[in-house]
Formats: sequence, structure tokens, C-alpha cells
Amino acid sequence: MEGILNAMGYSECDEERFLKVLERGLLEEFPNPTRTGCPSAEVLQSIASHKTPLLEAEKWLDHLTSCSPCYKDFCQIRAGR
Repeated sequence: MEGILNAMGYSECDEERFLKVLERGLLEEFPNPTRTGCPSAEVLQSIASHKTPLLEAEKWLDHLTSCSPCYKDFCQIRAGR
């Protein structure tokens, strides 16, 4: 995504700000207190560590971008690897 934004003429500062706003939205704007439809911790771990083939991980993409708790878990797993 970063390369796409730069290709569109955004400055690095604009791009960084845009990505931070996007990430903040994903982290905060999609509560799912009952964790409805969430993948297991093992599935998130496998996706975050690139052990799940892309075609298999793709079915979780919509969920990860519309469930703040899962996105937070995914980010924490990625940060810890």
C-alpha cells in the first residue's frame, strides 16, 4: 500500500499520517465485544507468521479489517515475531 500512496504523489509525511489514521480506525472503530465470527488464536498466529497460504488466509481478510479486537491481536502477534 505504501508504494501505491507514493506513486499517487503523497509526501512521506502525508503517507505516514494517512496510514496512522487508517490503523487507528482499524484498532478502535470496529468493536466486537462478543468476538462474533473471530478466528482462533492459532489461526491469527498462522496468518501473522505467514504460515497460512494466502488463498486460505484471504477468507479472514474482511473479518480482520472489520473487527478491532482481531486486528489488535494480529498486530500484537506481528510485533512479537
